[in-house]
Formats: sequence, structure tokens, C-alpha cells
Amino acid sequence: PNPMSETLNIDTRGINNEGEMKAMIYNSVGELVNEMELNANSVNVFNGENLSNGIYFIIIQTSTQQSNFKLIVDR
Repeated sequence: PNPMSETLNIDTRGINNEGEMKAMIYNSVGELVNEMELNANSVNVFNGENLSNGIYFIIIQTSTQQSNFKLIVDR
């Protein structure tokens, strides 16, 4: 869900990928605040308890593609 309160589900089912898959989370000034390896064909849970309220950007990266998303943390 967006806005996120504590956890975020990242669904990688259906993403065709042979190599490494990861999610990188950046704050609004472009600093990397978290990075996690993603398991293919599953729902990965990101625990965002350490994130302050605000706007973040998530980059989901595979060996062949990259997707960007805006995330709002609001508790």
C-alpha cells in the first residue's frame, strides 16, 4: 500500500529474471537508505520501521530491467 506505515510487500511473481534481483530505497535527497536482495517468484516483505515519514524512491533492478516507484511513508 502507498502510503506505507511499517511494511511493504514487493511481489516478484511474474517477473522474468535469471540473475540477481534487488530493491534499493532512496530518500528524497538521493541517499541510499536501504538495499535488499529479492527472491524471484515470491512476495518479499520490506520492513520499513526505521524509515521516517516522508517521500522515498524505490528502484527494483534485475539483470535486464529497472523500474522506479515513489513511496510515501506516513505513520
